[in-house]
Amino acid sequence: MQNHPYIRSIGILTFMAAFVFSAHPSTLWAQSDVSELIDASANGDLTRVKSLIADKVDVNGTPSSGIDRPTALIMASNYGRIDVVKELLASGAKVNARDRGAQTALMRAAPTPDLKLIAEINAKLASDPNYKLLQEPSASGRLDIVKILLAAGADVNARDMRGDTALMGAASSGNIDAVRALIAAGADVNIVDKAGFTAKTLSRGHPEVIAMLLASGATDSKDELEQKDTNRIMLFAMIAGFIAIGLKIWLIVDRVKRAKLART
Repeated sequence: MQNHPYIRSIGILTFMAAFVFSAHPSTLWAQSDVSELIDASANGDLTRVKSLIADKVDVNGTPSSGIDRPTALIMASNYGRIDVVKELLASGAKVNARDRGAQTALMRAAPTPDLKLIAEINAKLASDPNYKLLQEPSASGRLDIVKILLAAGADVNARDMRGDTALMGAASSGNIDAVRALIAAGADVNIVDKAGFTAKTLSRGHPEVIAMLLASGATDSKDELEQKDTNRIMLFAMIAGFIAIGLKIWLIVDRVKRAKLART
């Protein structure tokens, strides 16, 4: 006797559910609690964070879905929630934990947030009911978080998937105080990322940061040296071209003058 397709479907679903819950009996609840801890950390809700930690929620847990899947400490550092950062570290949060982009809490804390850009994005998309407004990070206290993370053993030269370091993030955003703190902690000013950029390359537009990096031993990367050589060659070619054009014009004018003189 052949089973009805509906009965077979129910049987398959029952088997799958039994497999999931027998292998991971508390997965759904744990994931929900971890996500709540991460959200509370991002929002700076210290009371809720303490409550969840007291309930034994994994402070190093990550979401089961999402793009970057950060830990609570990474999000607290990203949004400048200094009290939450302290609480998480005191509760066993791993200071060098990484998200799926290989970024650490230190990498998230070092750059100065672009609050103007976040406000512009939110203003443009606020009318969309399906759009979740971007949270506004705290611009203050970020240097303190950088120092706290470094004191807790953060790897100052850790690199993300693009090869970038916390120093590169701080330099590119012009956060000179974070740049100073990272260099003092031993940041390598000459690390080159996968695109061939250094902290100095990325700090264009921030002359005070460039000056500090140079004073700390920053040099041009191979790509930068090659670009400078290319620029010199192009400059010489342009000069040679202008000279050639000028000479040609002079010869034409001289020929015209000689022709006029020959007629007279």
